[in-house]
Amino acid sequence: MTKPTKTADRVCGIPSYASCKAALAAGVKKNGFVQMKVGGSSTKVYCLQEKYGGGWTLAMRVSKRDGKTNFYHNGASWSAKSYGDINKLNLKTQNYNDDYISPIYAQFSAKNILVTESVTATNRLVYTTNNCMSGRNLHQILSPGSKSCNGYACCNAVYGSGSPRHGSYNNLVLGGDECSDTEPAKIAIRTGCGGDAETLQLGYYRNGHGNNEVYSQGNQWGNLQGTYVFVRE
Repeated sequence: MTKPTKTADRVCGIPSYASCKAALAAGVKKNGFVQMKVGGSSTKVYCLQEKYGGGWTLAMRVSKRDGKTNFYHNGASWSAKSYGDINKLNLKTQNYNDDYISPIYAQFSAKNILVTESVTATNRLVYTTNNCMSGRNLHQILSPGSKSCNGYACCNAVYGSGSPRHGSYNNLVLGGDECSDTEPAKIAIRTGCGGDAETLQLGYYRNGHGNNEVYSQGNQWGNLQGTYVFVRE
């Protein structure tokens, strides 16, 4: 068992960390669940520790398979502060029905974001490294009504090993829209901060394509069904 350090407190004898990054620093180097201090309470979270520097905390799962919650563009779920049961998640596949919003979605100040189809895949994965979120939480950036021609957060996209890279789609944009068209999305890979989106779109709307919870135009990332969204401070 990992011994708590100054990065962890104990709740009922179980280490409770400030973040997955703090857990990594304390020696938790395997993917899995830990307790994390969120808003003064200890909450169960999932840590992605074995890829891309580790220290990634699961914030949400967005898919087109859960008919009980609404992640369409400006859907109610983007304004929620928690949803679902983390114990029911199957993080090894995108083909899973339940969506999820961790309490950290609205309470954890983060610098970077990682989006993947599952915790075992790298062929549909993208992340940022350059303080893309500027210390904000996802709820502040993605809540309904929030969109900007150039995005509320726009950073260089780093693709996972084997992830198809479509042309010049090199920016991961949060709360953005295409400046020369109407193509808003809560999270999208674009040709620029205000550019076209094709490869990955969450909470995406466009005439002719409809309103979509998860979308990959032209199947750039194949028949994308769901994604897991992680953040790191």
